[in-house]
Amino acid sequence: MEPCVAEQRQASGESVTMEPCVAEQRQGSGESVTMEPSEEEKRKEELIKKFGPPEGWLPVFLQHPFKEFELRDYVISTFVRWSPYNPQTHEGRYQLYDMLEKAPKNEGEVKLYRDLCFDSQGTPLNVDEGFDRGRFCAVKRVPRNVVSRFEERKDPEQPLNDPGCARLLSHFLGARHVVTWYDCAFDDENVYFVSELANKGDLFNFLKVQNRLTENDIRFYMYQVLTGLDCLHSNDLAHLDISVENVILRGDGVCLLIDFGMAWHVANKGPILSGGRGKKQYMDPAMRTGGPFHAIPADIFSTGVTLLILLTVPRIDKYPWNVTDKRTCKYFRAFYDYGLKALLNHHGVLQYLSRPVVDIMEQMLNIDPAKRPSAAQLKLHPWFTAAPDARLQALMQADATRHPPPGSAPAAPISFLGQAAEQAALVPPVFPLLAAAPPLPDDDGDGNQMTD
Repeated sequence: MEPCVAEQRQASGESVTMEPCVAEQRQGSGESVTMEPSEEEKRKEELIKKFGPPEGWLPVFLQHPFKEFELRDYVISTFVRWSPYNPQTHEGRYQLYDMLEKAPKNEGEVKLYRDLCFDSQGTPLNVDEGFDRGRFCAVKRVPRNVVSRFEERKDPEQPLNDPGCARLLSHFLGARHVVTWYDCAFDDENVYFVSELANKGDLFNFLKVQNRLTENDIRFYMYQVLTGLDCLHSNDLAHLDISVENVILRGDGVCLLIDFGMAWHVANKGPILSGGRGKKQYMDPAMRTGGPFHAIPADIFSTGVTLLILLTVPRIDKYPWNVTDKRTCKYFRAFYDYGLKALLNHHGVLQYLSRPVVDIMEQMLNIDPAKRPSAAQLKLHPWFTAAPDARLQALMQADATRHPPPGSAPAAPISFLGQAAEQAALVPPVFPLLAAAPPLPDDDGDGNQMTD
């Protein structure tokens, strides 16, 4: 882990200043750059010196201007020259292994490299040791002209937000179930974002019939997704592009959120924004009105769609709807008018799902954003709490140890089934056909077949 900038500056007696990109802007306006700590901040710093930093502590240079920082500012000063390993000269840090995937929107790609300087625990290595013990990592390459173009047109997706948000969460806030940031680099043509490798790929791989997950496995993964999302939301960040493609899986079963290019810094910009963000199947329908929408509930809706897709696509071989617009998608209009159970019944999957998973999806996919539970509340739903899964129980125990829930905090609006019914409800029941099924065709004509 790189040394804290504030500690370096304090040790040398230098005053703590803003990061260069922000400082230059303020100098241009004539505003003083040096941030003088208040009496309260001085008191906190004395406590930190005496007792050590609390969990989630930020270095001084990030504490003071936190709300003023753009997400890109958390990596803008970390870029180093890209150093690929050259087998002829035996120089360079990153040894290429394989291509992982294309990134067409950013005109880039993601490749598998071995970092010859650090092992999987972040311990420095000699180059000779790196060939055997160096950590594997995912390196995303994006052309520099693409980064500039996205910034100039103020695109909802900003490539530098991705490593910036990942560094803030993993490096400074210690967030769980979020991909770990390693490094940023550049050469004359490209920028490179180096991060933790998850060797099982993303959850999209489990949408094929032969790779279909059980509801028990999906529950285990979704709890981790909600934990990662809770880490974002509790730190005033919204992801705004949750999908099966943006959840990756390590070999030990750990899920990680990735791709923060559309992330929204609530502390900086406020919780309300407008315009569309995310993939068309996952977008909060509130975005479709053209008016403002709330960033945090939009993440909950997208996570609900992720759960819905994991449960249905392997059985029906297409998305449950192609776009969250009732004007153009008959399947979504049926969901909007008749409810989730009617849609699941039409697709022929309702009978395979337990009552609690249908209940939690109904809450996450509530059309009214104000009625959607938070990520923290959803983790208390009986679909999780009543599940006889040792892996999940271990995760929940770890949560209780880290963050004991206040005894007076209600879990509303979550609907609990009652202690006697919870265990039995986990067994998938056979639902009778609805008396009035929605008038859906066999194919809605939206072209919602699965594609890689």
